[in-house]
Amino acid sequence: MSGALDLLPVRWRSDRFVRTDAPAWRDVVVRGDDDAVVVVVDSPRIERAVVGLGEPGRVRALLHQVAAERAGRAHGWMSLPRGSAPDEAVLSRLGLTPFSSWDWFATDVAPPEPTAPVVRLDLVDDAPGIRACLAEANPSTSADPGGPHEVAWFGVRAGAELVGVIGAGRRGGADATSWHLHGLGVHPDARRRGLGAALTAAATRAGLEAGAPWVSLGMYASNEPARRVYERLGYACEARFDSFGPPGSGHPPA
Repeated sequence: MSGALDLLPVRWRSDRFVRTDAPAWRDVVVRGDDDAVVVVVDSPRIERAVVGLGEPGRVRALLHQVAAERAGRAHGWMSLPRGSAPDEAVLSRLGLTPFSSWDWFATDVAPPEPTAPVVRLDLVDDAPGIRACLAEANPSTSADPGGPHEVAWFGVRAGAELVGVIGAGRRGGADATSWHLHGLGVHPDARRRGLGAALTAAATRAGLEAGAPWVSLGMYASNEPARRVYERLGYACEARFDSFGPPGSGHPPA
């Protein structure tokens, strides 16, 4: 894995969050060092994304530099270490507004096999059922089985109906293709049965069995019940972000 990684300060080249996305980066602008870095990139998922990593105070200072250099250009999304607290003038220059706080988790250890009857779904034949489940269970998600990087979806059925689903997208480069889980949703009538944990466990195990060096996922920082589930399954929080999107953004990038 090289390319964009070679442009980064040495510390960040081994960071799992960076290695999950960096192989797809192009037109990379880098400002910073091993203590903190801000990058502006284009990728298949987001054009002109801004990503900050490291000590929040240093990231904030670097962002002032980046915003001055790029004032007036539209930007697709920005994620910064929690506490970086960009001021309104910086956000205005970048054309962004506050969106959410979220955490990035990863694991390279398979959780126990789930006891619930989780099945692997067909990305084409089961797509209508997946979308119908998400419409009830997780209507704000941007995940979709027809996405260009989807590698697998899993579900739990009640009769012919899917009552819980989760998807996985392929991330990383040829020598370290990781899985990123998304689109977890359990129908309101099927909650409190452990199906979310079972779906996450099944997808995690499948990714590691397929050779992924790690499996990752993101969650809104305020979702403490989900945090407890992921930690029980062996996931660890490796990055904490505040995100900013274009005005009127309804959901984060897929």
